[in-house]
Amino acid sequence: MKENETKVWRINIKIGTKKLEDMEVIQKKCLPSENEKEGKGYIAIGWPVNTSELNSKKEYQKELKSNNISSNLAEKMKEEYQKLALKTYIKYEQTNTNKKPDGRIGVVNASNNIFKMAKGDICFTRSKENIYYIGRVMDDYPILAEYEVTGIFAKEASWLRKIYWYKLGREDDVPSNIVGWFMERREHTITVTNDENKISLSKLLINEKENQNYNIKKITINQDNYISTLSTHMLEELVCLYLQAKLNYYLYISSWKKTTKLFEYILVEKDTHQKAYVQTKVDEKIDLTDFNTEEYKDAKIYVLSGVGYTNDKHKPNIIKLSEDINENGLEYKKDLYDFYKNNIDLFGKGMQVEMKYYKFE
Repeated sequence: MKENETKVWRINIKIGTKKLEDMEVIQKKCLPSENEKEGKGYIAIGWPVNTSELNSKKEYQKELKSNNISSNLAEKMKEEYQKLALKTYIKYEQTNTNKKPDGRIGVVNASNNIFKMAKGDICFTRSKENIYYIGRVMDDYPILAEYEVTGIFAKEASWLRKIYWYKLGREDDVPSNIVGWFMERREHTITVTNDENKISLSKLLINEKENQNYNIKKITINQDNYISTLSTHMLEELVCLYLQAKLNYYLYISSWKKTTKLFEYILVEKDTHQKAYVQTKVDEKIDLTDFNTEEYKDAKIYVLSGVGYTNDKHKPNIIKLSEDINENGLEYKKDLYDFYKNNIDLFGKGMQVEMKYYKFE
């Protein structure tokens, strides 16, 4: 596979077991041991089925051994598995045999993606102990759990992919863009990204681990794209530091994540004691009518979204840091970017790690 065709995946090896110790065993089978920085392993998804009911199982296993599976056989095996898994877990009955299962259902989404993965693709996962890993897919098609790995896999997992894993470390050792990917509210078992920043960053990380020279240049950050390079948490932190350092605010530390669902935290202006509320989103739009209530009429609302706003008929007390201009004619977005660029040392270790792979324009 050419490097520019490589896909990047995020995998949650959680497996739907009710026993926490079973999940820990599965993760240990999939990932390098505590003392290993790298090594061969797996990813695994749950929803195991009675494989004796899979008519294509014998042929699939035979062709898998000889590395001679056709795309038609793989598709047949996948669809057969999905129908059985849906009946097993969701009591799913197809009235129309020509109708494909809804791809939004977890078992269908996960099995679709584990078959879509290609040899050479890049993937990320993290363990129960919050250790992050990056790896390369080593095989062309997935393995039935009982076929190559016995024991608990056969009881708790359905499909495996062979992965060569490299340990990245804990959150502070990993670029915030990757950490933020695992903090999304709706986590699927396996997700592929189309985000060019994540793809470029992933190639830099795997290149560093593999010591191969793909001649990938550092990712350039500028005023137009810097928001998209940050994780949700790092964007919150950037705005918080900026408002305190440049716009004369104190932060109510107890308010962080303990206010209404509309805001990230609350601040107070040092001289006037006027309240300020903050909402930030990296890749979600912010609905500005949420803040048009009497409760917030005497406060300033600072909002920042990397992709824009909906219902943009907001009151003057709502300030869009990505678009608005202050009373001195200065663009907030440019001022925020300059603050970020010139004060990178204010941020935590995770941001210092990130800057190994980014450069400011």
